[in-house]
Amino acid sequence: AVGRWVYLSQQIAGHIVMSRGIFDRFLTGLSRIDIRIAWIGWILRLFVWSIRAVLDTAFRIVVLAHRALGREMEFNADRVAVSVSGSDSLVHALHRLGPADEAWEEAVSFSAEELHAGRDVEDLFVLQRSALEHLRRIFDEPDFGKTPKRPEGDSTFRVFTAGLAQPPRMWLTHPPNRDREDSAKELYLPSPLDAREAWALFDDVETVRKTVTAKLFQNAKAEREKNSAGKPAAAVETTMEERFAKRFGRAALDPRYRGV
Repeated sequence: AVGRWVYLSQQIAGHIVMSRGIFDRFLTGLSRIDIRIAWIGWILRLFVWSIRAVLDTAFRIVVLAHRALGREMEFNADRVAVSVSGSDSLVHALHRLGPADEAWEEAVSFSAEELHAGRDVEDLFVLQRSALEHLRRIFDEPDFGKTPKRPEGDSTFRVFTAGLAQPPRMWLTHPPNRDREDSAKELYLPSPLDAREAWALFDDVETVRKTVTAKLFQNAKAEREKNSAGKPAAAVETTMEERFAKRFGRAALDPRYRGV
């Protein structure tokens, strides 16, 4: 509810502060004629600028207050999750999400290149898993994207470290992962961890994965088929796995550089 009001006030304040209409053009023109009249335009322009400056400052305070509220809501949502699944499950999920997202971007990017070359990808998630393995080698982190090992019952154990350089807290719409971990473990609730993949929740996993992959690229495939009607398919000399591995074989991605 608060978010809707802030959004509405943002549109109003933005229109008043940033837009320049016929009245502004009239004052600008008035300020450029004979000095005996121009001073009236100068005073009115100063008055209008003052109103806009005050409104802009007031709205910035509203935005900061709303973002502070958003941070508290994030912490509260985390604690609801902790009450259901324990303190470690939430933190370990956050820890795995970053690498999973990075591997997903690599898989989608490669699949788009394959599609453009006239080759289809049946299962995007196989590529995501392969990308994780390549990234572990590049970063020289065997546990990259895996559930971290934890000392049993140790509420002081932390998965995330505080960043050396972080944006000012007032501009963060989401708290840093280290802050979320500290909040989740302030009242530590131990729980057993399940190492199985999330695919364990689905029946007929292979069909689901192929269906999701097909739907993701269905529009791009239709566009490709329309543009390449009558053209012969390009010859394939290497396997998809070999082409994908080639993306990670550049000298700049040598493990000794640890991803830098």
